Amino acid sequence: MSTPVRAENNVTEILRWICLIAGLVALAYVARVLATNWHSLQADWHRFLSHGLAIAFPAAASALLLLAWTWYWVLCQLGLKVDALQALHVWFSGNLYKYIPGQVWLAVGRTAKGAQVGVPARATFGTTVIEQGFSLLAMGVVLGVAQGWPLLALASVAASAALLYPPLINTVLSSLGRIGRRPMTLVPLRSSQLLVLYLVCLIAIALGVLTMAGVMIGLGIFRPQHLQAYVVAFTGSFLSGYLFFGAPAGLGVREGALLVLLGRAGVAAGDASLVAVVTRIVTVTTELVLFLAVSALARARGRQGAAEA
Repeated sequence: MSTPVRAENNVTEILRWICLIAGLVALAYVARVLATNWHSLQADWHRFLSHGLAIAFPAAASALLLLAWTWYWVLCQLGLKVDALQALHVWFSGNLYKYIPGQVWLAVGRTAKGAQVGVPARATFGTTVIEQGFSLLAMGVVLGVAQGWPLLALASVAASAALLYPPLINTVLSSLGRIGRRPMTLVPLRSSQLLVLYLVCLIAIALGVLTMAGVMIGLGIFRPQHLQAYVVAFTGSFLSGYLFFGAPAGLGVREGALLVLLGRAGVAAGDASLVAVVTRIVTVTTELVLFLAVSALARARGRQGAAEA
């Protein structure tokens, strides 16, 4: 390995560790705030289990299922013949890879799992990059509008509109391919199909806000008049996770940002830390439940096919 390449890898590894440590420090800070204020919290756990989860879990599950099904729909639009259950299994399996330090593992995991069921790596990786890109831009639009930052909102809208034009996306992916020293060809999607992906990302954001709102309602913290501030807190904390590539799924970073942003919305520090931690627990639990459910269905399908054969 040449010296420049080795130096580049060393720098990347150092940055990854710095981001991972930053995420752990932020998570420790959130835990410390929660522990310090634990005895002063007014959370009604019975109400949370009976009301909060009734809102938060279906909202989180709906967002994940919508994104997974949309990915299957995109594969169908590309002319790829893949079983719906297999596509969902690939999506939920790959989704868990994001908890490996480094933001690239979600795409890597989905690509590897997709290859096992016959989905070309180019199609999987390309659609994943587009999905994640649209998610970031949609977050920018929502945050800009909710926070009253017209420049951010207009820039995100302009970038979103530009990326809905396939030739431009092809140029972007080609540039990424040159940077990564691997050619990347755009999967043949039309503007109308890309628009569906973008709208799904916006709906997923709304369901994410509803998930956090459900947690707050269950804990007795939610105030309807502060909804706009809650939207800012959710989108701002989500975007902050992408600034630290070493933090798995933004762990710690998003919770720390959510603690600060909810504090700006008038939520007490202890309550804000509780919302941050519980929202993460609900999200991760939902991901695991859906993954296990889809995996069980896939295994049952496999055993049935083997028995019939």
